[in-house]
Amino acid sequence: MGRKIIIFTMIVTAAAFLPMLLSSKQDDMKLVTINKFVDHPALNASSDGVMDALRKRIPSIMIDEQDAQGSSTNAFQIAKHQASSNPEAMVAIATPSAQSTLKARRDNNIIIGFAAVTDAKAANLENGVNVIGVTDSPPVEKLITLTSKLFPNRKRVGTIYNPGEINSVNTIERLKKFCDELNLELIEAPVNSSSNVKMATQKLVDSVDIIYIPQDNMVVSSIEAVVQVTNSSNVPIVDNIPIVSNDDSYLSKGILIALGTNYYKSGLQLGNLIADQMESGETKSNIQISDGEELQLNDKMLEKFGITRAQVEELLQ
Repeated sequence: MGRKIIIFTMIVTAAAFLPMLLSSKQDDMKLVTINKFVDHPALNASSDGVMDALRKRIPSIMIDEQDAQGSSTNAFQIAKHQASSNPEAMVAIATPSAQSTLKARRDNNIIIGFAAVTDAKAANLENGVNVIGVTDSPPVEKLITLTSKLFPNRKRVGTIYNPGEINSVNTIERLKKFCDELNLELIEAPVNSSSNVKMATQKLVDSVDIIYIPQDNMVVSSIEAVVQVTNSSNVPIVDNIPIVSNDDSYLSKGILIALGTNYYKSGLQLGNLIADQMESGETKSNIQISDGEELQLNDKMLEKFGITRAQVEELLQ
């Protein structure tokens, strides 16, 4: 009986001191938060790159990653909660999360880091204090030039995008201007929810012969609906519509060509920039362009359209 009382006392005593021990351990850790706007491969890859770089460079690091599930309201609530924990750095993946994180930050000594943002200036991120970012301005003109060379007789380009995403709006403005220069007709299909993507695609297939998908979080997360419609059994194979994009997230699902940012490398780039600043203790802003542009091709779709890799690579030069 006496032995049981001693053991019980030891357990109670240990439990009483455990929070203090954990607190002491966590005091030595550097907390970094990640506010990811939505769960899809491009943003996941970007987040993974950030985490891998930070864990390699900063051994005593603790990372809190949260997913806003595509909601700007959720992104801001997450940002406020993360700001209250007084982290060393707050990382945001995608424009809505970056805007929310900058707005929620309480102390300019906290580093703001962002990736998967197309236009930092338009998103009002360039003027922030202690802001580090890696932008991924898509090579729209290069991709459309390549596509028009591969399909010289196809003159009607359709695009689906969310007008609520500033990065998508800016990309479509560039696309519109460049299509005019190449004498291509651009037909737009704006959507305000992922549930509208399939319907928008169905409307496009009757009037376009190429579909361009921008780096749009809402549309890319619903790319399977786009592919399903354009490759429908109701559409003759000679009339199938090639899908091109600056985002390779769902290349294997049916996109023909993707030319744009490698999001994992972009995340690594951001993670290393944040690690540099954490190690130096400096307070400064540093926004760079992603150095991870890549061409990705879907071999199955190339064969379907009678195109070879060699043709694409030669035309891109």
